[in-house]
Amino acid sequence: MRGDLRAERPLGLDARSPAPHAGNPGGSSPPRPSREAPRQPHDRGGGRPERAPVGPLSGAAARRAVRDAPLRDRAEGGGGLRGRSLLGLAGLLLFTVLLQRLGIRRSLEALLAADRPLLFLSIGGFFLSQALRLAKWTYLLRRAEGAWAPLATAHFYFHIKLLGTLTPGRLGEFLPALASGGGRGALLSITTYDRLLESSTTLLFGLTAFAFLLRSSAPAAFLPVSLALLAAISLGAFLCWRNSWMTGIGERIERRAAGGGGHGPIGRLLAPGLRIAGGIRDMQESFRALFRGRVVATSLALTIAAVAADLLFWWTTFLCLGIRLSPGRLVASVALFNVTGFFSPTPGGLGVSDAAFVVFLRSTGVEGPFGSFLILLRLIVAVFTAIPAWLLSALLRYRKR
Repeated sequence: MRGDLRAERPLGLDARSPAPHAGNPGGSSPPRPSREAPRQPHDRGGGRPERAPVGPLSGAAARRAVRDAPLRDRAEGGGGLRGRSLLGLAGLLLFTVLLQRLGIRRSLEALLAADRPLLFLSIGGFFLSQALRLAKWTYLLRRAEGAWAPLATAHFYFHIKLLGTLTPGRLGEFLPALASGGGRGALLSITTYDRLLESSTTLLFGLTAFAFLLRSSAPAAFLPVSLALLAAISLGAFLCWRNSWMTGIGERIERRAAGGGGHGPIGRLLAPGLRIAGGIRDMQESFRALFRGRVVATSLALTIAAVAADLLFWWTTFLCLGIRLSPGRLVASVALFNVTGFFSPTPGGLGVSDAAFVVFLRSTGVEGPFGSFLILLRLIVAVFTAIPAWLLSALLRYRKR
């Protein structure tokens, strides 16, 4: 009888019977083969075993593959040489457009009109705000995606800042994540999470300034628009926190993609669907890691510190051109500038944010060389974001050789 059982063993099992063990005295029957996929070396253990990816690596498996690569080959702010080249080209084109709109002659005049010590202090305030945001990104990456090499983190962050500064509505902030190789879903989650933090903090600062310090000077549309934006941000944060709805979307895409087979030309056609499904699972895992009490508290504290450094940067830039503002007007003008830039169809809110900013300050009785101020402000941000991004790209390209 036992011989018959061995003869009927399913295909794929070794013909030799395994040795008896303590839980199977005498070897009365061989252990039943497990239907579960073998546990991967980096499985976290416990709970339901992970589903084996169909076709190309997807979801957590793709992220683990990226995480286990050598540091010099891992996330370098873009999908290898091609991704970095595309990001560099996009940044160069947008930077050229901005300089053309500002005007080289007017930019030089603004620089020459500025007080030198205060100008250097202003640039120092800008770098302080960027250092705090870079520290926040390093922390978020470690929590949600894995520790990156410091140069890779800085390269990725400065491209986010550069492309966000030079695109309408700061949508360019998402381009580095989309251009990345592995871990794209996690990077999109971190970018979204950071965008929610930055927007809500700036809005709350502005609403506080208008509500308690400049109630009579608030533009008619600012308060309702800001409250609507804050409600939209709160809804977005809630959906990212309660992200179980992503599971059904990812599984539906994966079933459709896997239903037609996974080999040959059909497999190549279905691969994007599988990658999308894996990216959605990756985003879900990252959001779960980010929306934890300690992570939220730490990242919020770094965001508030960075916004405070932004206020120092703006204040010293005002002072170096002889414009003096009260604390309430300073906070309100920064918030108004950023909120109007969010809805502006022009790169970086150029023209739209500037007009709203100047009209607001003049309505409160403040006069000064606002044109030179805005040119100087945008010039400092663009130049001292572009230079680190391009230098880091060149350094990473050199180290890659």
